[in-house]
Amino acid sequence: MLRRALKRIDQPAAAIAGLAAVALCGYVVVLPLWAAHTPMLTDVPFHTATAAGIRHYFDPEWHFQEQFALRLVGVPYLSFYGLIAALMTVFSPLVATRIAIALMLALLPAGFATLAWGMRKSPLLGLRCDSRNSLRAVLRGHSGSRWV
Repeated sequence: MLRRALKRIDQPAAAIAGLAAVALCGYVVVLPLWAAHTPMLTDVPFHTATAAGIRHYFDPEWHFQEQFALRLVGVPYLSFYGLIAALMTVFSPLVATRIAIALMLALLPAGFATLAWGMRKSPLLGLRCDSRNSLRAVLRGHSGSRWV
């Protein structure tokens, strides 16, 4: 299987098409995040504030332990908050949130490709993850030109 993948890489047209697909996905993910000067959506500032609270929870100057109890078990955004909190050590809160959103969105096609590959379907179906019903398309193995 590895030999077959390496053989495809040797073909220049396939390599150029793969790079073009990655560049297009990067363009689609990054451009909307950096085009706006303020956070998009209503939820983004609240997610940033929650991640900042998690980041400074053990800091005695912020007094979060006196006011809040840290319960991370039932939080569906735990990896997102952890990523933002880690990025806040280097970047400003807004830039850290934008980078975290871009990374999570960029990994979405990889997750779909892994799901399709595990189901013995083409991993290229992961590029269809922008569709509303794309999970159903991946599960059925639909590879036609029509969006499901």
